[in-house]
Amino acid sequence: TDTAPIDEPVTTDTRRLIRLPGTLHGGSGLVVTPIDRADLDAFEPLRDAVPDRFVGRDIRIESDVERTVELNGERVLVESGRDTVPEFAGVFLMARGEARKAPER
Repeated sequence: TDTAPIDEPVTTDTRRLIRLPGTLHGGSGLVVTPIDRADLDAFEPLRDAVPDRFVGRDIRIESDVERTVELNGERVLVESGRDTVPEFAGVFLMARGEARKAPER
């Protein structure tokens, strides 16, 4: 018989049992994307799973540290304090707890 190693923390965590394709992953803001096995090597999640709905718009965020984020084929410099970034980068950082939505002007 064929066997596969079991990822126990994921398998036993009922919050991780279903990732509905097309929804956003709560820890990254990226789209849950089904991938054919043959396409797995070519798949780049930080490029290919960026939601189209967050592309082409900016968002103001607050961050405690300066960092660079590489998403959607772009390198985004995020300055500490308040900064305006592409929405996909802001959502990614907020989902990871590394930024907050800045108050509207």
